[in-house]
Amino acid sequence: PLTEGVPLPVARLSYSALESYKRCPYRFYLERVVKMPRAGTELRIPDADPTPDDAPDQLSLSAPIAPDELSPLVRGSIVHELLERVDFRRPRPPSRREIERRAQANSVALTDGDVADISDLIDRFLQSDLCERIRAARKVRLELPFAYPLEPDGLGGRSLLVNGVVDVHADEGERLLVVDYKTDALAGRDPEAVCDEKYSGQRLVYALAGLRTDAFAEVEVAYCFLERPDLVVSRRFAQADRPDLEAALLDLAAGVISGDFAPTDRPHRELCQFCPGQPALCTWTPDRTLADRPEGETFAAPEPEEMLS
Repeated sequence: PLTEGVPLPVARLSYSALESYKRCPYRFYLERVVKMPRAGTELRIPDADPTPDDAPDQLSLSAPIAPDELSPLVRGSIVHELLERVDFRRPRPPSRREIERRAQANSVALTDGDVADISDLIDRFLQSDLCERIRAARKVRLELPFAYPLEPDGLGGRSLLVNGVVDVHADEGERLLVVDYKTDALAGRDPEAVCDEKYSGQRLVYALAGLRTDAFAEVEVAYCFLERPDLVVSRRFAQADRPDLEAALLDLAAGVISGDFAPTDRPHRELCQFCPGQPALCTWTPDRTLADRPEGETFAAPEPEEMLS
């Protein structure tokens, strides 16, 4: 365990870093503490280091993408970039030219079907009750970065910086509305269950970011799955909740703070194939790290900002 005077393993954490640690502490250590590059694969890793949590949603590591097929990662990037440019005072869907310009910036060519799909996702959101609520807010800021210290006990005042970016920061007076867009395909799953499984840590980080400003009596964190913008998953948090939220975040970060970086006890190919510990550094042998995911076991694929940072 770390004691006073010993440097913390990392200086900052985002919710995606916490999710990465939860999947495999040893991979977290190799990538984020030692800064080892990911194992070379056919996946192209851009040189850019995006702001934590400032990227679209899910990329399945087990599903190969055809050369002429738009990947979920790039599709999500284009959608988010277009939504960053929405003027909520006069919201309108992007033109074909605007969509193609964003595609060009992401080095992809879109089919007519891709353009229609992206346009439809954004148009449905702009017609939603949630969009109308954002439009009615006193002040709206998009892609707003935040940072605040997390101060564990017994470490001589040393702290971690928790940071990230929110898609929409809407001031409704005494309440702050934080909106996060998701381009995940729900595939019939319950949005509430998906948020509880994949985004509970993110929701915690966002809620604390709003409450710690002391400018709002209440913070509402809302998730909008763009394929169904009518199904908004939201939770509200009051200033009285802040101590419990901070304790919960410290609990999530406890392993990182204490330097517990043991390999996962459930290795499989989807988790391990890009790990810099593959194949020589990990205590697990390739027959386990390259095995299929056990039947019945769920796997939350890394967020794109984790793949790219």
